[in-house]
Parts: sequence; structure tokens; C-alpha cells
Amino acid sequence: MTELEEKFKKIINTISQEKGNIKFFAIARRSDSEGFFDILISADWIRQDDFEILKYIVKIIKSLLNKEEIIDISRVILLNSDDPILKQLRPAITVELGGIVHLDNCVVNNLAIEELTIFVS
Repeated sequence: MTELEEKFKKIINTISQEKGNIKFFAIARRSDSEGFFDILISADWIRQDDFEILKYIVKIIKSLLNKEEIIDISRVILLNSDDPILKQLRPAITVELGGIVHLDNCVVNNLAIEELTIFVS
């Protein structure tokens, strides 16, 4: 496990302890993103349009990643439980507690993904 993956596990643990269980957490490097990655997160307490939750998650990320790692983040995406991305990924991939699943060069919801790392599913 890389140092960055360890940091994301700390982010997940911090958010889970403070807010509640996370149902899905992944980082995705889209083929068209020029090396930047998206953070995808879903939980029962998250709503896609909840700006306060987004600010909270960004605050936790900023507290645990260094500036170089933060610069590589394109966006943080809050997913509702019925989001098509989750409907496609969750039945197909189960990540055991403490595990990580890596997928390379895949298509998710018609998006070309160069690298997908799933921490919680």
C-alpha cells in the first residue's frame, strides 16, 4: 500500500468516526483529466447538493494531504446512493474492511477511467 493510499484510509476513518459510515469511497483518474484525479464518496448522510458536507470533506482532505497531493485532486464528487456510478460498481466490486481494489483502463458509466482505486464499496 502506498503512502497516499494510507492517507486516504486515514481520511475515510476520520470522516466515518465523525459523521458515520461511508458506503463508497474511491479515487479515479479519468483518461481526459491530464493526470488529476477525482474523489468519489457516498454515504447515507451525504446528499449530492450538500455544500456544507462538501466543505467538511474538503477540510478533512486538506488536513491530511500535503500541498503536492492536494494539487493532484481535480474535484470531490458527492454521490447519492442511487447514482448510476454506484449502481454499476457496487454490485460488481466488494472491498473488504481494510482492503483496496485497483482497476486500470476501464469504463464506468460511459467515462473512460485510466486508474480507479476503490477503498470502500
